[in-house]
Amino acid sequence: MVSVSGTSVATPFNPYMFGGPGTLPGPVIAAVNCADVQGVSAPTISTDPDAPSFPLVMSTFGLSSLTDATTWLLRWPGQPGLLAPFKAMQKSLRWGPEFPRVRPETDLVLIGDGLREWVACEVALKLQEAAYVRARSFGLEEFLHGPRVSVGEGSLVVGFSSRKEKRWDAARRYLKTVEVPFVEAASEDWLAQVLWGQRFTIDCCRRLGIDPDLLRSDDPRYRRALAET
Repeated sequence: MVSVSGTSVATPFNPYMFGGPGTLPGPVIAAVNCADVQGVSAPTISTDPDAPSFPLVMSTFGLSSLTDATTWLLRWPGQPGLLAPFKAMQKSLRWGPEFPRVRPETDLVLIGDGLREWVACEVALKLQEAAYVRARSFGLEEFLHGPRVSVGEGSLVVGFSSRKEKRWDAARRYLKTVEVPFVEAASEDWLAQVLWGQRFTIDCCRRLGIDPDLLRSDDPRYRRALAET
């Protein structure tokens, strides 16, 4: 039991929740640093008088991402204007095209232009990690330069596009000509595209009957491999 500004918190505190000595700062620590830059003071606690203080969010919410931690920190000082990006994110959760059907054998290719190349990489990573599907990612120009010839029967291409980028016309024409399905998530809001990709991943998991949290630990071979690395 610890106390913060007179409020009791009946949650055990784990100082290694976000990494032990010698590791990079965890997401909450990074969020506190962001708050400092904005001149925001975050409530802190410490269960060890000889240890540095840690943010309350670290022990009570068990958050695992910088976004989650930052949201909580920005709520505390009563500065709602700082929450505007997160309110925009809420709207983004309802955006996007219909999710395409993906089978275990589908050759899934994700492409993006500019900053959206990173979006394609992130979504491909999630699809491989959570849904165990084969997913490749390319920048738009990279795809048009050569990898476009690798798509064919059994392929599905997802494009994270900007309407301002004219080179997408070439990609659309090519994919139409070679008769490869193309799903385009076109938006100037790259965060909305990331969220659509995460929802797409969950949809794939549901359709394929996969628990995205297992990381194949239900298979003894993968469980042993995970324990050894």
